[in-house]
Amino acid sequence: MLRKKRKRHFQRIVYRTIHKNKNSGVITGIIYAIDALYDRIIGRTYYLIFRRDRTIKILDMQVDPDKRRQGIGTNMWLRVLQDAKEYDCRLIWLLSLESAVGFWRKLGFRHNPDKRQYGIVMEYGL
Repeated sequence: MLRKKRKRHFQRIVYRTIHKNKNSGVITGIIYAIDALYDRIIGRTYYLIFRRDRTIKILDMQVDPDKRRQGIGTNMWLRVLQDAKEYDCRLIWLLSLESAVGFWRKLGFRHNPDKRQYGIVMEYGL
């Protein structure tokens, strides 16, 4: 029995925007993944770069449920990692859902049980 291959229309991150707040030293980043065939957003990552602390906090990452396991989240993560290097950050962290801990571990994040938040604190050191 032959397995039917899923068509992959997504090729790369096509849109990224950065907003710099000169007074606070905080930079807001948003990354969008676009399905080229249907011209619709299939993934989004929202994050803050704290220049003074040299850290990035990923506030939210979402991928369309029908498009998961196709490398979209990983590609968005790699774009955040580029910004971390560009702004000389030393730490990237986030609050993870229990269901996403495996994804973040696969990318090299580690759970930090010492930090108490409203979720599972995951950190990535640079």
